[in-house]
Amino acid sequence: VNPAYTSQTCSQCHHREKKSLSEREHSCRQCGYTIHRDLNSAEYILALGLESMGVILEALGLREGVVTESIGSARIEGNNTTIAEYI
Repeated sequence: VNPAYTSQTCSQCHHREKKSLSEREHSCRQCGYTIHRDLNSAEYILALGLESMGVILEALGLREGVVTESIGSARIEGNNTTIAEYI
């Protein structure tokens, strides 16, 4: 996945806004989604990666790009399955 603009693109609605590197919080003016900038970028990269592999997140019963942290592995919200199990 090309990481260009992933920290400026909302992982929820895909709206892109320029941000300075000093801005550490992502707050989308389009949909209102607010999260730490690095987490937003990680969610967006994950969604792009899964999409490029043909994984349709809606078919898995998940919201696009939402990842929560769990001990030892990342887990996708709404499901207790590790991301690696989808690959």
